[in-house]
Amino acid sequence: AMALTNQQRVGKGLDTLAEGLRPFVEREMKSVHGKNWSPESPEGRPLLVGDTWDSAALLKVMWDHWNDLFRHDLTFVERSLVSELREYRNRWAHQQKFSEGEVYRIMDNIERLLIALDSGHVAAIRRLRLAGNQVARIPGDAGEVLALCRVALARSQVQVQSRQRRALGSPRPRPHYAQQ
Repeated sequence: AMALTNQQRVGKGLDTLAEGLRPFVEREMKSVHGKNWSPESPEGRPLLVGDTWDSAALLKVMWDHWNDLFRHDLTFVERSLVSELREYRNRWAHQQKFSEGEVYRIMDNIERLLIALDSGHVAAIRRLRLAGNQVARIPGDAGEVLALCRVALARSQVQVQSRQRRALGSPRPRPHYAQQ
């Protein structure tokens, strides 16, 4: 198999990001707007590409609805990842070149965002991140163990937060200014 160019790796990373974001974004939007909600932009243009969302549409929805929706489950760290990934996606769409370091950073940002969402696509993006940067790979199985530990920790944090919310009987935390 021929090695992928940096442009192709970024494209594959953005596709994987979209696959990981799609169920989360749709679930969040339907939780607020009801099950009849459909993915259209405020201007009424469909956000779908073919019959599916692309990474640009998903990242835009997350950015545009951050305060009313996504900040309840994610932190400012994830918000900055969304912002940075929007920039990189636009550069990719305009066929700009990416250095090896930038590709690694893009894949790392995608991986961190997917971990925060407890996505099943973390391993795929990690393989893509390490594919072109063998120097950064931790020798032997230690890298795989480290990745699994990061995923397990992120999962347990998400589960603890969910349990705490359920125990309090509130589906979402109240905004900080509304708490007594």
